[in-house]
Amino acid sequence: MEVYEETANIQKKAFVREEVNVRKEVTQDTVKTSEQIRREELDVDTKGQSVVDKKV
Repeated sequence: MEVYEETANIQKKAFVREEVNVRKEVTQDTVKTSEQIRREELDVDTKGQSVVDKKV
């Protein structure tokens, strides 16, 4: 009498399911703005000492 044995054969295979294309799109915008900036003026009096007027 012959006795047989069953074994499970488990394998994993990688396959392509779907393809995706990726690209980079660069855009450039030009924006015009105007701002008031701080300014410092240096005034020297007749005695030689400096006077700083900070205008904001």
